[in-house]
Amino acid sequence: MKKFKPILYGLGILMILALLSSLQNISDYIKYKIFFANNLIISISKVNPNVNSISCDNQNQLVLVAKVRDINGKPCPDIPLRFFVSPGVGNVLPAQSRTDSTGDAIIKYIPPEQLNTSKQAETTVNITASIHDTGVNSMTKVRLIRPPVVLLHGYQEHPDIFEGMKEFLIKRKFECMVPGYKSELGVENGAKELDSYLNKQKQIYLANGIQINKFDIIAHSMGGLVARYYTCALSYIGKDDINKIIFVSVPHKGSYWASLGSNLYNDQGIRDLTPDNPLLSKILPSLLNNGLNRFIQTGSILGQYDEVVTAESASLDEWNIGTEIFNVGENNLTIENFLNGSILDAANHKNVLFNNKVFEKIEDMLDRKLQLPESKTN
Repeated sequence: MKKFKPILYGLGILMILALLSSLQNISDYIKYKIFFANNLIISISKVNPNVNSISCDNQNQLVLVAKVRDINGKPCPDIPLRFFVSPGVGNVLPAQSRTDSTGDAIIKYIPPEQLNTSKQAETTVNITASIHDTGVNSMTKVRLIRPPVVLLHGYQEHPDIFEGMKEFLIKRKFECMVPGYKSELGVENGAKELDSYLNKQKQIYLANGIQINKFDIIAHSMGGLVARYYTCALSYIGKDDINKIIFVSVPHKGSYWASLGSNLYNDQGIRDLTPDNPLLSKILPSLLNNGLNRFIQTGSILGQYDEVVTAESASLDEWNIGTEIFNVGENNLTIENFLNGSILDAANHKNVLFNNKVFEKIEDMLDRKLQLPESKTN
């Protein structure tokens, strides 16, 4: 008999817990059905009341508070609540809760990773809090938008090189921004300038009622190395503010054009672009995931016959990311052009930024989930 006592004790505890739970249910029923009925008042609001829009990103969580009061304004603790979102875009966590001792309950709305509605740049969702088993509820709204797109230029270029692409994307209802940076100061300095720029943009958006957590980057040429350095430095872990990077004609392994260009330029920027320089051979490979962040969706595009970037240099095969090739002009890689220096004009290297087929591919990449780089060991 003694050996069964622990079992009996356990069963007794379970019965007591079940009874207490039943009594709680009975208490709730009496409280809400007999005494209170629909005489409770609930309100739901954003913790930051200035926020009216958030960008799609399941880490960009919107914090809300639901408050329950009686008809005299007294806080009501331990009130069971239910939360839901309509249309069913994103999630509310927790889906059910109880008010605390102050009559409040904190919840989070988690937006989807992307807007799934084809060609729709934004949508509005309603987040509702209701008191369980009553008709008492409250609702608030938030507008979902795409992440802003940052267009990052290359060496010795300027923001206006993106005018055609920017115009195309704006017509497709993308929010675009084109920062300038001092490319001649090199990749590391460019990453610092990008960091400062993104921080400022987040503050500007928030001041306008828009909560931004992550950006999408379209990076051309040296701009791609700047994006890689920025997102793979240890300091980036705390920021985690890039959703996608689409590389366009980026010399990941350097460019022999830079060796020619060094006859015209003598600065850190041109040195960072030469093959086997310390940035490409040592620094980037020593950063997170050998220099390509494995938590950032990645795409790669190259213009055929690019005078600056070879297919080998543009390749991200090391991380199992394919590169799509586009015909943007004729082959200018001739001995004559090489000897007379006209190859430095790099027409195809720039034409990739003025090609409608490339624009359409970039739009497609921005509108869908891209592959994550394969994990590598440093």
